[in-house]
Amino acid sequence: MLIRDATPADLPIVLKLLAAVHLPTAGAEEHLSSFRLAEEGEVVGLAGLEVHDDVGLLRSVAVAPTARGQGIAARLVDEVIE
Repeated sequence: MLIRDATPADLPIVLKLLAAVHLPTAGAEEHLSSFRLAEEGEVVGLAGLEVHDDVGLLRSVAVAPTARGQGIAARLVDEVIE
């Protein structure tokens, strides 16, 4: 599994995955640069952080239903809070 930074080109898949797991999409574009994505041939998970001054808020963690139970969310959270 590859964990990587989100790019502007990833916005549609980020919005799609957030909506698929019933998480809010508002603000995702604004904070996209702090999102990390998990890929296994395609994006299967994401985690985002909202940074406000010197405080970070874990915004969203989502894993596609077909990829759950593999520790992807935990790995993404570790990556995004480093």
